[in-house]
Amino acid sequence: MRLWHKSWNVGNLLVALGIVALALSLWVPHATAKRVARIEGRAEDITKLLADILREDAIAIETDGAADRIIQGARDRGMPWPLEPRRSPVKQPGAPARIDLVGKHYCYRITREPQTRATLDTPPAAMPLEVYGWPRSVLGPARTVFFFAADQRASYTRNLGAGYTGWGRAPQPGAGAPREDTPWGESYRGSDDERWIALPGPG
Repeated sequence: MRLWHKSWNVGNLLVALGIVALALSLWVPHATAKRVARIEGRAEDITKLLADILREDAIAIETDGAADRIIQGARDRGMPWPLEPRRSPVKQPGAPARIDLVGKHYCYRITREPQTRATLDTPPAAMPLEVYGWPRSVLGPARTVFFFAADQRASYTRNLGAGYTGWGRAPQPGAGAPREDTPWGESYRGSDDERWIALPGPG
């Protein structure tokens, strides 16, 4: 069998390669965008589910076994994506309580809102809970960070300034809440100075 036909000159070959390259240049961004949307949509669903479990099951994150009860609550609700507790470093005295969970592409943290001037009389263990979901890797594919508060307010940031990635650059407690001089709204500056956008729903 002849592998080279006389009509296959260099010009025809270059045209064919150009068509293939054009097709790839159109398909790759589309496929990448679909993958990012799928991963970020999953992260939003998990972050919301964790907040729902905390509210519906009245789980106190300071109690022993709280992480296991949260993971079991997610399984009981049919969540198909695996979550594992993170082996956290030794907690420093006076540090806020938190639970860290690890998914395939995202990190998740459950913590309590920090005390402010208006809530100094509230014990730290009685402050409302909040949940964050942010990308595990700076390499992507996702970038968006999600925030769900105990009162069902929810928002996200495109993470363009803070660069939240992995455990070394995790959102701090209160990061997604509005600054004290900024009201909650469809778009607001968080205490971390990121631009947060409210998600549809209560709040």
